[in-house]
Amino acid sequence: MTTRPGRHLRLFRRVAELRLDDAFYLYQANRNNAAIYLAGYVIECCLKCLLLSVTPDPKQDTLVETFRGGKAHDYELLKLEYRRRGGPGFPRDVAKSFQIVKLWSTNLRYSPQLISQREAMAFLEATRSILNLMRGRV
Repeated sequence: MTTRPGRHLRLFRRVAELRLDDAFYLYQANRNNAAIYLAGYVIECCLKCLLLSVTPDPKQDTLVETFRGGKAHDYELLKLEYRRRGGPGFPRDVAKSFQIVKLWSTNLRYSPQLISQREAMAFLEATRSILNLMRGRV
């Protein structure tokens, strides 16, 4: 954990916090698909925060430049890179949360399939679990 988070880390952390609030707002409005779609970006921001937290400050600008394209949305690649750079493993409850959210994709924006309130809440709670882990580590 860094003692003074860099500007990129602070930005991704703040965005994660805001988007989770937005996702719960959408959920309460019965907009489950939109809530999950937005919550997926919360997870992405959390993983990027974690990755930035184990990256020396001088290399963070270069790392942020890689946060583009399809790889930037791939939870598994982000988690792998975090661990490769020395980040600690995930506790069992957070690993379970990652299992719940693993099917998220940017393609959800095109899906006409309606997601139930129960499924949406499970996704949002898993997202909150991942956000809480990030809060504790960064």
